[in-house]
Parts: sequence; C-alpha cells; structure tokens
Amino acid sequence: MNKEVIDTFTDLATGKLTETEWLQWFDEHKNLVEITCGRTAFLKIKPKGNLTCIGNAYAGQIAVVSWLKNQNITTEVSNIYQKAYEKEFAEFVKQEKEKDQLRQQYVKDNFAYLADSYPRFFKQLLKSFDTSNTIEKGKTLSEISEKELFLSITFSPEIITFFSAISKLSLEGIEIDFDTLSIEVFEDKSFLMLGEFWYYGDGDLLLYDLANHKLFSYAHEHQPPKLVQLANSVPDLLEKNFTKYLKSQAG
Repeated sequence: MNKEVIDTFTDLATGKLTETEWLQWFDEHKNLVEITCGRTAFLKIKPKGNLTCIGNAYAGQIAVVSWLKNQNITTEVSNIYQKAYEKEFAEFVKQEKEKDQLRQQYVKDNFAYLADSYPRFFKQLLKSFDTSNTIEKGKTLSEISEKELFLSITFSPEIITFFSAISKLSLEGIEIDFDTLSIEVFEDKSFLMLGEFWYYGDGDLLLYDLANHKLFSYAHEHQPPKLVQLANSVPDLLEKNFTKYLKSQAG
C-alpha cells in the first residue's frame, strides 16, 4: 500500500488537515487514491460537487476511516469536521428558514387577495412562489371589455374574475398572459388560447372551450396530438390542477 495515501488518510482521520488541504491533496493524487483503494472506495472518498468544503472533509473522513478499518489500520478519529459541518448545516437551515419566511410574507403582502377566489391555489403559492416567478395584478373591466371587442367574443364570468385578479401568471410550467390571448381552432372547435401548461409535455397549450367553458391541454407530444380535458372550470383549474402541479414541482 502507498505510504503517502495511508499517512494522508490518517491525518484526515485525526483532524490534522484543513478542508482546503484535503481537497487540494486529493485533486493532486486522485489517480493514486483510485489505484490504491479501488474504484468502489475511491467513489466514496471522492469529494462531491453538492457538498461544501467542510462537508467534503467530513464525508471524506468517514470514507477513509472505513477504508483504513478494512485494511486493519487503526487510528484515532477527530470530531473536528463533524462539529464544523453541523455548525455550517445549522446556519444553512436558519438562513433557508429566514428566506422562506420572507418569501411567504412577500406572497401575503402582494397576492393575499387571491385567497378569496382561489384559496387552495393561494395556499400553495405560499410554499411554491420564488423570485423567478411572476404574478401581475389584474386588468380593469374596461381593459377586459376592450379585449372582448378585439377578439370578437364575450368572456364568461369566470374568465372575467380571473383576469380581474391576474393579468399575467408565470410559474414553473405555467404561462398565462392577458396581452397574448387569441382564438384558436382545434378539432373544429374554437378555443380561447390562454397560454401554456406543461402538464403532459413542455409547450402544451392551455385552451378554454368557449362553448362549454371547460379547460383543455393540447398534448402536442402525443401521437397524434390531441386535446385532453383538464378541468370543468377556471376555478377548478387553479384549485385542483395548478395546485397539484405546483405541489409536485416542489417535490
């Protein structure tokens, strides 16, 4: 066995290396480590991209101690990396909690009015909304009337309620924009094209049936492409489909 590898592993086990020294040594000697330890042990010891420096030092220490033990090499084990990692993780959790509180307060301050019409959707926004999302407040009744004239249609009460509350909705996989509304024909039926809802596939159109007020997705990746009913009404779309979708995206 290579003496430098054994000595460095022992230094890591006993806490004699800084996390930077460990990472630098490993980067310079990774081929030697793999040859000495074998592929399986090497992958356990190897620093991970999703961990911080101290996290990698702690994880590396656990892995090298296990390898040394399998080689019948006994050594003391310091808890210096464990303590540093636990402190770092606790600070991370604290910062994330503070961010979450600020995010929720932002949603409450700006979109609390949505709770009246779409309570479940608003509740999910408290959990899902982030700085990459966009919600713009609704249009005036006068602006909505102008859009009806432009499109030569009459909006249903639920469409008026929605666009009075929200003029633009841009969330993960959901895009609705009052300014880009259009009339589209699919399967010989006229629909109000609201935007996109990536429920079945990226880029699927979100369509409102002007005759029966039901919501459909145009599943363009299906062979052949087809209309798939999503909801019986706009409130159902937000309260059920959007809420479920955002919840699944949040993991």
